[in-house]
Amino acid sequence: MSDQHDRIHQLEAQVASLTDKLESLLANDPAPRPPGIERVPASQVETVPSGPPAGSRRNLLKLAAGAAAGGAVVAASNTTGRVAAADGEAVTAGETTTTTAGNRNDTVLAYTNTTGGPQTTGVVGTTAANVFLARDTPSGIFPIGQDASAYPAAVAGYARNVIDHGMYGYSSTPAGVGVVGFGAGAATGLLARGGRANAEFYNDGDAPPARSDEHSRGEIIADGDGILWYCTVAGTPGTWQRLGAAGTAGALTLIAPVRVYDSREGQQPLGVVKGPLSPGENRAVDCTVNSSGVPSNAAGVVLNLTAASPVAVGNLAVYPDGTPAPSTSTLNYQPGMNIANSTISGCGPGAIIQVQCGPTGVGATDFVVDISGYYL
Repeated sequence: MSDQHDRIHQLEAQVASLTDKLESLLANDPAPRPPGIERVPASQVETVPSGPPAGSRRNLLKLAAGAAAGGAVVAASNTTGRVAAADGEAVTAGETTTTTAGNRNDTVLAYTNTTGGPQTTGVVGTTAANVFLARDTPSGIFPIGQDASAYPAAVAGYARNVIDHGMYGYSSTPAGVGVVGFGAGAATGLLARGGRANAEFYNDGDAPPARSDEHSRGEIIADGDGILWYCTVAGTPGTWQRLGAAGTAGALTLIAPVRVYDSREGQQPLGVVKGPLSPGENRAVDCTVNSSGVPSNAAGVVLNLTAASPVAVGNLAVYPDGTPAPSTSTLNYQPGMNIANSTISGCGPGAIIQVQCGPTGVGATDFVVDISGYYL
């Protein structure tokens, strides 16, 4: 009988200790309790006498059952199953659920409000918010309304203070895609917006024409040399068009023809070097003068070169400022004739080109340069 009393006293002590811990946890836990689990005031907790009178075992079992139920509440925060929030409450995610192959354990947040999306109230009024939002911390000292969005979304990720990236997608499966954006009907599949840049293509790998893997029409690749490519025909490796690279002209901008140079005295534009060009001489021409609209960082220009009133046979050549004169000609002229030819030339710094009178010619000539477009 003494051994039985000792075991009962040990169980009482364990239950009392567990009850104290449970009360302490509940007192410091701001989270709402699940329905049916309420905190019991200490004054209402039934105590067990030290002796073994009739009914004490029953009371002890009741107390142990209550403590076990309270322990289940504490254990719920560490469960690996699904945890549902009460209506109107936020879902707090902090645990990882792992399942075995063949088992499904999807996480679904179903939003069925047919009156419109969620709203958040801030200093400038009520604004549409995201349905599901993951963020590190609020921004600054005024967090009110900062869960709102200029682009309300079903799923949103905000990186404000602690981490750098709002959303990340990764795929290692064949033909997989890290992030998919699909806009049905009149919707847009992807919008890229940024204060620093709208989008960035990571530079990596060989140029696509030198690759041996399969590609689809519409792919865009920036290779390891920073050259941007577009796939026009699917295949292995497919057919590729180079879009841009260092030292490569980009898009053509057409402008109304404007005269940026005339070597004849009294002809516009004024304020430039005048006079005929003799064989072996060259002259710099600024393509930005006379309000031409050509920017100083132009990579190339579309121009019309005219030899005006040459005195003998000769030739003119156009080339970028800062580079060696070519051995070829852009225009060959005869005495007494005004001859013109259209060409495209690269530009040196400041959108400067050079015009050279070929050293093999025997006659000087005036010349005119008109610009009708430029490349950036």
